[in-house]
Amino acid sequence: MGRRAEMRMQEEKKLNKAKLIVAIILLVITITVVITTLLLNDNNNKEDDSNKNNELIENEVVVEVKEKTVEEVVLEFGGSIIEKVKPDTCYVSKNEKDYTVYSDGEILEGRIAIWDGKAVEPQIDKEGNIDIILPGELKWVADKVISGEKNFSGVKITLKEPLDFGARKIDGEWEGNDWTSIVGFLDDLPEQEENKNKVKDDSQIIDEDANVIQENLKRFAGIFNGNNLAIRGLKIVSDRNYQGLFGFNAGNIENLTIKNSYIKGYSSVGAIAGLNTGVIFNCKVINTEVVGETKVGNVVGNSSTGSKIQKCETEGYNSLVNGVDYVGGIVGYTNNNVLLENLTNNSRVEGKKHVGGISGISFYGTTLTGSKNNGRVIGDKHVGGLIGYSQAQIEKSYSSNISVVEGNEIVGGLVGLNHSAGDLSNSYNDGKVNGNVDNIGGLVGTNNSNISNCYNTGRINAQMTDGLRVGGICGQNMSESYITSVYNVGDVYYNESAEGIVGIDFGTTNNSFYLDTSLVNENADKTMAKTESEMKSSIISNLGEMFVTDNDNKNNGYPVLKW
Repeated sequence: MGRRAEMRMQEEKKLNKAKLIVAIILLVITITVVITTLLLNDNNNKEDDSNKNNELIENEVVVEVKEKTVEEVVLEFGGSIIEKVKPDTCYVSKNEKDYTVYSDGEILEGRIAIWDGKAVEPQIDKEGNIDIILPGELKWVADKVISGEKNFSGVKITLKEPLDFGARKIDGEWEGNDWTSIVGFLDDLPEQEENKNKVKDDSQIIDEDANVIQENLKRFAGIFNGNNLAIRGLKIVSDRNYQGLFGFNAGNIENLTIKNSYIKGYSSVGAIAGLNTGVIFNCKVINTEVVGETKVGNVVGNSSTGSKIQKCETEGYNSLVNGVDYVGGIVGYTNNNVLLENLTNNSRVEGKKHVGGISGISFYGTTLTGSKNNGRVIGDKHVGGLIGYSQAQIEKSYSSNISVVEGNEIVGGLVGLNHSAGDLSNSYNDGKVNGNVDNIGGLVGTNNSNISNCYNTGRINAQMTDGLRVGGICGQNMSESYITSVYNVGDVYYNESAEGIVGIDFGTTNNSFYLDTSLVNENADKTMAKTESEMKSSIISNLGEMFVTDNDNKNNGYPVLKW
């Protein structure tokens, strides 16, 4: 055998040996994976049955929205940068015109002035009306109210240009000039500090208009027209009550947007108004954080007796309202005889008690109509997609299929506690309801009044250890309370006891039906169960004239409300 042949054979032996070693390694890895998988499956099979539905509770999917840099927006716009005035803001020249470009994609013609923290006297016409062009001019208006010199009753104030107050969130912290809310205090209100840390139970929920009158606050009483323009970069950081662009509105605020801002106070905190005794119409709050302790709302903190909030909405992936008690996507605390109309919440709402997608709490005589919640509502007790604790008349309103309501006790897709004098009618829930303790319902957690002409299609996930009150419509129906002409086709997941309509019923329930496949509980009352075919056709005559057949398949063929 020649030298080359011998070397070739040795190389082949080495190669074969290497291949054998690789094969052995791959075999060991394969065996390890198989054994690990079998062990995991065995452990999963041994889990307690009480946790078998845990996978049904959908954890929030955190979607990171990567905002473009302002330079990237300018590049897409096609202009050239004149000056970078803020990390997210540039003045840009294009086609012999100047523009202000923001990293959120907004492009405005002209150079939008950044507020320097000072007041500037605006032009006032012969009738006393005011046009606002610069941020400092609105500060001049604020100072007049705060000092008590003028409340602008009968005066029309019109926003003529978008305003930029200059605050920005940088590395998680808000930086920039502070805005002082448009409200004047007579003194330091020592009673506020005295009561600051007191926690009220439900028996202490009262009409607080008397406190407002006693404080004799200086208020804005004019007409402010935002002219469908936006104020951005507003920053309020305070430990006082009545915080917002307008701390106390007793006039009319309309056609105004606040965006990319931060509002923090103690009680009665909202981006548009901390306290409202007037009218707020056609206003938006976009990508704004509103934070407080009690009576906290994205638009209004506290709306007093006889006031109105109409055609307002929140939007934006950064929109958040956070508090402890009386927290709402639109308004935190709603007093008697308030009109809440055509409102939409798209923000995240977080609180502890009395938490709602539209209002945290609403009192006698208040009407909520034509409104919807698309946001995530998270609380502990009295949590609802529309209202957490309600004595209001709710009609023609709903929570959509992208909404989620999460809480522990007294949790409903529309209302946490439907209290005496509170009626829920002609409304529906299509969103998810997640509950952890007791009294969980597709529409209402606990009903102490009336529910009629409503339905639930949203899924209910109840993970409780001792509770017994879970229902497709209502967790618990109290004595002398009525549920009529309702149906549920939403799946009800609970590993012990649940019902298709009412978890536990001490009141009266009639003309109510549920899909026979919607329950995982085999021991539930089947007297109101219907097949899919029956739910889509024959129950119409029982439900009544407010329902019609879903001819357009908007509700998967199940009956829909006329409106």
